[in-house]
Amino acid sequence: MQALWRKPVWVAALIVVIIIVWMLSGLWKSDSNDESSAVEQGSLATPLRVRVRDLIARPMQREIVSSGESKPERAVTLRSQVDGRVESLRAERGAAVSVNQVLLVLDQRDRELRVQEAVALVHQRELEYEGIQDLLKKGFASEVQEAQALTLLENARAALTRSQLDLENTQIKAPFAGLLQERMVEQGDFVRVGDSIAHLVDLDPIIISANVNENELRYVSKGALGTAILADGSQVEGRVNYISPMANNSTHTFQVELEVANPNNEIAAGASAQLTIFGEEIIVHELSAGVLSLADDGEVGVKVVDAQDKVQYYPVNIVSSSDHGVAVTGLPKNIRLITVGQAYVQPGQKVESVLEKDSTKQVE
Repeated sequence: MQALWRKPVWVAALIVVIIIVWMLSGLWKSDSNDESSAVEQGSLATPLRVRVRDLIARPMQREIVSSGESKPERAVTLRSQVDGRVESLRAERGAAVSVNQVLLVLDQRDRELRVQEAVALVHQRELEYEGIQDLLKKGFASEVQEAQALTLLENARAALTRSQLDLENTQIKAPFAGLLQERMVEQGDFVRVGDSIAHLVDLDPIIISANVNENELRYVSKGALGTAILADGSQVEGRVNYISPMANNSTHTFQVELEVANPNNEIAAGASAQLTIFGEEIIVHELSAGVLSLADDGEVGVKVVDAQDKVQYYPVNIVSSSDHGVAVTGLPKNIRLITVGQAYVQPGQKVESVLEKDSTKQVE
C-alpha cells in the first residue's frame, strides 16, 4: 500500500518540474527577443552613410536635337506652254544654269510669221481708230463707231501679245539659277502643252528639315541659330527660317527648317543630317546618368542631402545627354548630391554624408 501511495506523488512532482522548466524557457525566449529587438533598434538608430558631391549649377544654352534631311530651297518642274518638236538642247543633266538661261528650244513653225501679221494688223487698227477720231471731231462719225474702232484695236493688240508669247515660249528658260536635276525630253521629241520638260533645283541656300516634338517646339524661334551634322561628319551652321504652324497628324511633330549657305552646291539634297537648334540660356546641373532615381509615379529625379543631413528628393527635366552624362534642370543652384547609396535611403531620412573629395573615409 505504501508503494502504491508513493508512486502518484513521484509522478506529480515530475509534472511540476516539467511545468517550471517550460515557464522558464518562455522567459528566456522573451529575453532573447528583447535583446534581438534592442540590437535591431540600435542598428536603425545609426544613420546610413552615403557618398555625396557638392555641385553648382552653370548656364547652358538649350539644345533641341532632331534627325532630319537636306532638301532644295526651291524645286520646280518646267512644262511646255506650246506644242512643238524639240529642236535643240542647251543644257545637260546636272549642269549649273543661270536665271533665264535657255535650256532647250522648240521649233518655231510659223509663229514668227504670225507675229509679223499681228504687228501689221495692230498698225491698221491704229490708223482706223485715228481716222474715226478725226471724223468724230468734225461730226461725221458717232461715238459708237469710235468705240467699235477702239475694240478692234485692243483685240489686235491682244492677238499680237499672244503670238509674241507663243514665239517666246518655244525657248524653255530657267526661272532661277540652280541645277538641272532632270531633263524629260531629247532632241526630236514632240511635246504638247503641259508636258514635263525638265526639273530644276536650287541648292543655295540648302534647307535642313527636321521634325520637332510638341514639347520642345516652344523653345524654337524663327531666326534661331542652329547646326547640322551631315552623314560624312561635316558640320554646317545656319538659322531657322521656317516653323510649321500645324503638326503632322500621325507623328504630332512640327516641321522646322534650317537655312544653310551652300554656294558651291557641295551639300546634296536628300542627305541625312542631325539638326541641333539652340534655344534660350538655362541653368543646369551636369550629372552622371547613374545618380538618377525613379519615383513610384515614374517621375525622374535625384536625391540630395540638405543642411540638416536629411535626404531630399527633387524631380528633374533632362535637357541634353551625351557620353559624359546628362544635363538637368529643376534643382537649386547649390546641391549636395548623393552619388553612392541613393537607392537605400528615402526622403526625410537622416544620413551621414561623406564628401567624395575626402578619400580618408570609406563608404559602407
